[in-house]
Amino acid sequence: GMLMLSMVLHSNLDAMRSQQAKYSEQLFTVFLVVLLVASGPLMDVDEVADSNALNWSLCVMVVVMWIMGVVALARALCLFLIPHRSIDAFLCHHKGGAGSFARYTKLTLERTHRMKVFLDSDDLKNLDELFDVVRTQVRSLAVILTPHVLRRMWCAGEIVTATGSNTRLVLANCEDFEFPTSEETQEIYDNEWTGQQKQLLTQFGISLQHVQAAYSSLSQLPVTRVDRGATAGMQAHFFSSLAGLCSKGYLTGSTMRSGISMESRSTTPTTNQPTSTSLAKSVVIVGNTMECEPLAVCHIIQLMLRITLHEDVVVLYPVDLVDTESSGESRVSQHHSQISRLIVVLTDGVLTNPMFASRLLSILENDAAKAGKLSYAVARADSAFEYPTHHFHKHLEKHGIPGTLIAKEQGKHLSAAYRCLFKALAVGINPHGPYTELKRVVEDLGHRLTSCTATISVEEIRRALSDDAGWGSLASDEDKLLLADRGPSTAYAISSLDDEEASVSSV
Repeated sequence: GMLMLSMVLHSNLDAMRSQQAKYSEQLFTVFLVVLLVASGPLMDVDEVADSNALNWSLCVMVVVMWIMGVVALARALCLFLIPHRSIDAFLCHHKGGAGSFARYTKLTLERTHRMKVFLDSDDLKNLDELFDVVRTQVRSLAVILTPHVLRRMWCAGEIVTATGSNTRLVLANCEDFEFPTSEETQEIYDNEWTGQQKQLLTQFGISLQHVQAAYSSLSQLPVTRVDRGATAGMQAHFFSSLAGLCSKGYLTGSTMRSGISMESRSTTPTTNQPTSTSLAKSVVIVGNTMECEPLAVCHIIQLMLRITLHEDVVVLYPVDLVDTESSGESRVSQHHSQISRLIVVLTDGVLTNPMFASRLLSILENDAAKAGKLSYAVARADSAFEYPTHHFHKHLEKHGIPGTLIAKEQGKHLSAAYRCLFKALAVGINPHGPYTELKRVVEDLGHRLTSCTATISVEEIRRALSDDAGWGSLASDEDKLLLADRGPSTAYAISSLDDEEASVSSV
C-alpha cells in the first residue's frame, strides 16, 4: 500500500505534458504493484500447479499491459490524424495591442453566439501546449491583426501550426495593417526573437521558412474589418460575421483561395445612447472611450456587470459616435442629470482626456450629486495609470487642460472633483488576466456600487474647491526627486518643478 501510494503521488507531482500521460503512468504503476503483490506469495512454492498459476498470471498481466499500450497508441494516432475539434475559435492576438478587445470578443462570442472560444489568458500555466491545442482541438484560428501581432513568437507558432493542420484561418483587421515581406519576417526572426524562443519553435518543428510561408499564405486570405472605436451596437455586425466565418462550412475553399477582402457591411450608425429615463435606472460607465483598448475595457465591464447585477448597464460614448446632429451634445448633457450610479474606469491618460473630463464634470453637478445620492465606484483597469500628483493638480487648477475647452476655471472644479473621486478605494481590474479573477473583481465592483459604499455630492466638491490646505504648499525636495524619477504622469510630463511656473509639455 505504501509503495502504491508513493508511486501515485510521484506521478501526480511530476511534471507531465498532458493529463493522459499522467493517467497512463498511474495505471501502469497500479498494474505493476498488483503484479508484485500477486506473485509474491507464490515465489517459495514448488508445486507444479502453483507454478502454472503463477505463469498464467504473469502472462495475463503482460498481455493486458500490451493491449492497453496498443489501444492508447491507436487512440493517440486517431486523434492526430482525425482530431476531435471541440473549440470553435482560438483568438490569436497581441496582448499589448488588442488584449482587452480579445477578451471582449471572447465574452461576446460565447454569450451572444454560444461559441466555445479559447483565450490563452485563461490558461497561462500551460503555454507550451498552445500549439497542441491549435493542432488538435481548434476548428478556427481567428487572428486579430494589429501592428505587432505577427512579431510575436507565440502568434507565429500558432499560425504555422494552424496552416499545417487544416485549421480554418479567419482574419480580423482592426486598423491599417500590412503583412511583412519575407525579408521583414527574417529581420523579426533574427533581431526580435530570443534564442530560447527560436529553440522552442524548433522543438515543434517550426523554422524561419515555415513562418515565411505561413505569413505569405496568410496575406492571400479574405479579411473582415472591425472598428474597435465604435459603439457596442455598431460592432455587433462584426461579431456576427466573425461567428459565421468561424463556423464549419461557412467559408468555402473557393472563397478562401480568391483572396478578396471581405469588408464588414456598413451599418447605419444607430445610437444606443440611452434616454434620460433609462439612465435614471441604469448603471453608467464613464472612461476614455475615445481610444480602442480603454473602450474595450468599458465594454467588458458593461457585459459582465449586466450578468452580475441583472440590470441595464450603459457606456457613455463620444458624441460623434452617438449623434451627428448639432443638438446631440445638448441632449446627452441633459441625460447626465438623471444619472445616480456611476462607474469610473481609470486608464493611462484618462484624467487629461477632455471628453472624459467634461462628462465627469457634467455628471457631478446633476440632481443626484446635489442631493448627495450619487453612488459611484472606481475601477483601475491599467497598470500604467498613475494617480495625480500635487503638481498635476496645481497645473490643472492654473491652466486647465491645454488645447481643449476646459480652461482655468473649469480646471479648478475638475481638480476638486478628482480629489473627491479618489477618496474611494479603486478596484484593480486586469482585462488581460484569467476570466475567473476578472469575474471576481467585477462582482466586487458591482457589490460596492449596489451597497453605496462611496457617494459624492456637489457640496463635497465645493468644500474641496475652497480648501487649499495641503495643495498650495511647496513639494518637498524628496517629493521633487520622486516626481523627476517617475517621469510622465498621465498624459503630461512636468519639465520644471517650480511651484509657480511649472511648465508642461505634451507627450
